[in-house]
Amino acid sequence: MKKMTSNSLKKGVPRGLRDRHVYIIGQHQFQNELIALYLKREIDAQCSIGKSPTDIHKKDNNRSDKPALILIEAPDNEDLDTYLRRFKKVDRNIADHQLIALFNVNGGQGIEKRAISLGIKGIFYGEDPIARFRKGITAIFNGELWVSREVLKQYVIETHVEEHIEDSSAKNEKALLTSREIEILAMIATGSTNEVIGEKLFISLNTVKTHIYNIFKKIN
Repeated sequence: MKKMTSNSLKKGVPRGLRDRHVYIIGQHQFQNELIALYLKREIDAQCSIGKSPTDIHKKDNNRSDKPALILIEAPDNEDLDTYLRRFKKVDRNIADHQLIALFNVNGGQGIEKRAISLGIKGIFYGEDPIARFRKGITAIFNGELWVSREVLKQYVIETHVEEHIEDSSAKNEKALLTSREIEILAMIATGSTNEVIGEKLFISLNTVKTHIYNIFKKIN
């Protein structure tokens, strides 16, 4: 067997992540450093840390044409909209064209729905083990949305389904989603495949496809 050298690829590190950059913005320096060391070790990401967007702006040495990830500590006493607006004033290019995720989120804050609507790509809670950062950040860099299935389900129901029902009530009652269609839409939002939906609801694959066709026809 060929001997591995120090220049060999790290085992388990996805090829596409070795040149990706993660900016970590938070008030707790020691925690920031731990996260940076962990990400460097686990996914070989380049990391910059700071306590404010200004710190990251000064240290910005990301020259990759691929979007970086800005990992921001969730605000305690400031609403999310105001916080992100203040952040964008520092460097609109970074804020508008990079991926953004929140960490140290308090589950009781209830900011998840608003975060998703503002384009936040991932949510990490304060009680999450550090190992979740590897899986979550890898998913975000691969174009996925890193939020819990329950949060995503509620977001879909509260935004798309409820808004659709309100609009439909004023236009045409026949356009309303049925309870079965709402159930299937919520399952789609949590990542269930057509086959899984059919198995859980005890309906055929063709019936699932028909429901999905009707759903998207109604909600455009």
